[in-house]
Amino acid sequence: MLVIILLSGMTLQAQQEMNLYVNVGVVTDEDFGFDPFFWTGGANLDIHLNQKLMLSPECNVIFQGFKFDTMWLEPGVLLNLKLGSLFVGGGIAKWFKLTDNALSSELLLKLNGGFSGKKYRLVAYIETPFDNIFGKYAIIFGAQLGFVF
Repeated sequence: MLVIILLSGMTLQAQQEMNLYVNVGVVTDEDFGFDPFFWTGGANLDIHLNQKLMLSPECNVIFQGFKFDTMWLEPGVLLNLKLGSLFVGGGIAKWFKLTDNALSSELLLKLNGGFSGKKYRLVAYIETPFDNIFGKYAIIFGAQLGFVF
């Protein structure tokens, strides 16, 4: 929903380069136990504002295991600094539980870095709540591989 609002509110000029990626990835906590196993599927749009800055709205669905009975929606937006094919940046994200009890997380700080090729994108990221930044048991690590669409 956040992605739709951001995209509909922006006036983009034709000369701005944009890349749409379809992503798959994994997330884990600071113990790197992968127990339970969480994986993601989603999309992001890289909007190249100029040669150094890129706005990246995104939306992921997080699944617990492969039963599809526990899912979260995670919209977010990041501002990235481009360093050639590499990028690094930060922004905000929020998790909304789609199954069982409709819960949501507080706003999360999301920091990311990665590599963008012509056909793919590799990203590593950290998410942490603003009221407990990098606190014990408050860090989520993730990695995604995206393919240009």
